[in-house]
Amino acid sequence: MKDRQARESARRYFVPFILGNSALSHRIALRIYLKYGIIPIICDQRRSFIGALSPICRYLRLSQADEPCVIAQQLISLSEQQPYTLPIIIPVTEKYSDAVEAEKSTLEQSFVIADLPSLFSSSPLANIP
Repeated sequence: MKDRQARESARRYFVPFILGNSALSHRIALRIYLKYGIIPIICDQRRSFIGALSPICRYLRLSQADEPCVIAQQLISLSEQQPYTLPIIIPVTEKYSDAVEAEKSTLEQSFVIADLPSLFSSSPLANIP
């Protein structure tokens, strides 16, 4: 019973933002959904055909700007729209990994930054039973 309550609380509390819209992004979204029941948000400049049909993730469009500071400001404004949650950034593509690294100090004030190798082992998601 406690595990079910913990999972239900986690669904409301954790908000994974997957940066980059690729096949890998959708595999990660599927894994998060199947393992934790959490619907992640895929953020990128373009929406893929797969993303339009997927019930296991949501899509948020980022502006066409490539500057890391602009991407960081967009992500921070997205996180502010969902108060009382713990947003987690998961950069998947090299472009977003570089942007997150460049603006790490700014983003860490609003997000937990998780990398792919440790996402399911040492990120806050790993603590969900």
